[in-house]
Amino acid sequence: MSNWSHEQLKSLGYHLHQDGQYYPHPPSPQLPDPIPQHDPVEPLVPPTPTQKKSKIRTFLRIERVSTKLQDVDNFVGGTKCLTDQLKEAGLIHDDDPASIDASYHQQKCKHRKDEKMIVQITYQPLQAP
Repeated sequence: MSNWSHEQLKSLGYHLHQDGQYYPHPPSPQLPDPIPQHDPVEPLVPPTPTQKKSKIRTFLRIERVSTKLQDVDNFVGGTKCLTDQLKEAGLIHDDDPASIDASYHQQKCKHRKDEKMIVQITYQPLQAP
């Protein structure tokens, strides 16, 4: 095995990488940001004046169909991001107990191809006092 000088390696088309080694190919370009930042978007369903005043009660039913059942606390806690996104999209007014009645259900299925998450949202106007 012979020792090569830096100039000899460069003349043969080798490139110096950040690790201090010479390789026959140029360094890879920097990877893009794995979490791209998006501009804010309008809600899918614009809130109606009734929703803005929170005069409706929202019923949210989340059903998880999977080959394995989760612990209840893991399942319910794991739906927080989903509920927050429903609020962000304008599909539910708020996720506080005065505005929403949420229920969580799990069902077992035999095959992974049948796994799914079912989200059902229903609205009911509040009765005037």
